[in-house]
Amino acid sequence: MTLPILLFYGGTHANFLSRCLSISSGTIEKFNLWEEKYGAHANKNFKKIINQCHPSDEIQDIHTLIKFSHSDLYKIIIWLYHAGGEARLNLLDDKDLRHRISTNNHPIVIGMQNFIKDFEDNDIGTTEFLKKMLTHLHSFILDEMQKEIDTKNILYTIDYSNFFEKDSFIIMVKDTLTRLGFEYKIDISDIHNKFIEKLQPFIQSERRVKQAFAAWLNKEYYDLSNLLLIEKACLSYYIEDHLGYEIENWLEYPKNTQDLNPIKAWEGVRYEL
Repeated sequence: MTLPILLFYGGTHANFLSRCLSISSGTIEKFNLWEEKYGAHANKNFKKIINQCHPSDEIQDIHTLIKFSHSDLYKIIIWLYHAGGEARLNLLDDKDLRHRISTNNHPIVIGMQNFIKDFEDNDIGTTEFLKKMLTHLHSFILDEMQKEIDTKNILYTIDYSNFFEKDSFIIMVKDTLTRLGFEYKIDISDIHNKFIEKLQPFIQSERRVKQAFAAWLNKEYYDLSNLLLIEKACLSYYIEDHLGYEIENWLEYPKNTQDLNPIKAWEGVRYEL
């Protein structure tokens, strides 16, 4: 029998959800979803009640789509590089980040390597590279999702944000099981607790970026001195997206949001990378 399809973009935790559906329905016994893995990719031969599928021109009939919004994408992207397909590129670790990007041979990462060579080999250059990467991926991923929505026969959508609150996640799992013809038999609260524990660094990173951006919008003080390179890059992207134009990159990144006074690129003295 052909299984229904769960359509997802990388980094949106479809492997986690699929395993939770099989476990909570009683189809399989509980197991460690992350054994020797960064993402929830353990036991790839578990008995499925729904098949996961990345966007594909060949598959038209979709049971469930994991839908996300622009505000979700930072967390999706940094998790994708860390655990999607076990790429193992932790963008939340600044130590030797440029070298790790340049030497990582995972298919998800290949393509970044030649691009990063165009940027100066220092923190400013690396931050500018990461900003360009985030800018491209935000646009590309949203366009890809909209293409799927516009061209596929999708029965149901579930909200990516529901993965990060236990009650909402359990309700989402129960609803999906009902639509698949199953019942919620095994409680998976403990599995969700572990999921949130593993995602905590990524959740906290997103929170810092959004707090900094909100402070900048409101002309309030927010300390930027401890932001990671990827967080500075995303903050700069958010500012550009809000203003509607590219801004000059800083020779030295400001220490607080009240010193973030962006200049439109080419209007001031441009720092040549």
